Amino acid sequence: MMRKISRLGDSWVYLSLDAMRVHTITFLITACSLAACQAPPLRPPPEEEAGYRNAAPVIAAIDTYHRDHGHYPARLNQLVPHYLPRVHQIDASRSWEDQTGRFQYYPQRDRYGLDFTYYSSSQSHMMCYDSQTKKWEHVVID
Repeated sequence: MMRKISRLGDSWVYLSLDAMRVHTITFLITACSLAACQAPPLRPPPEEEAGYRNAAPVIAAIDTYHRDHGHYPARLNQLVPHYLPRVHQIDASRSWEDQTGRFQYYPQRDRYGLDFTYYSSSQSHMMCYDSQTKKWEHVVID
């Protein structure tokens, strides 16, 4: 059985049902292949992933402290030992290169910020958490 599928100039193009099925299957396979060719999302470097992993319990402890006391702690060490067994806060007397794995904490009345830094071969990276938006921001330090 032939079907009239489109007009080409003054004449019609006819395709059999089998040919239409083949064209449809070919189109679907091509479309699926193109959709699968999208680049996978980039994974953050291992140092950044470690920073997020280490920050998660600190963020949870700060939020729990706030819920229990009605305000944020003035310093991260106020979370120890009731909310965290230990916390690594930035030490101003040490160089920045020695601060990997440590946090800088910025409490305010209605929100707080938490930062960590890591280093790649060519740049310093600071990841900044905002408790109000609950999002991380990436800052490159040259």
